[in-house]
Amino acid sequence: MEAIFDIKGASGGTYRFRACAGREALPHIGGNYVFVREDAKGPVLVALGLAEDLTQAAPEWELAVKRDRATHLFTRLNVSSAVRRAEHEDIARAHTSAKQFGLEARA
Repeated sequence: MEAIFDIKGASGGTYRFRACAGREALPHIGGNYVFVREDAKGPVLVALGLAEDLTQAAPEWELAVKRDRATHLFTRLNVSSAVRRAEHEDIARAHTSAKQFGLEARA
């Protein structure tokens, strides 16, 4: 799978996510994240989330690996919580079958 994963939102905008080597490589910065499963037909968006500190995604990553067979973790750095939320909502509207994670997503 590529190191870059582009996701279209409901607005038609494209959001570029970068591969993360795993939970240990998650940065202590705000951003959005997606969990992807590589299938025979190509990548499948399993879940998406947002966090003030991307290390908060680590437990959710472990859950997605076990329950949804996620194979890749991608992040998008976004310091602004307003931008983070807007992008999350746009992607979620376009990918309704994907689970949503992150404390901010539940607020």
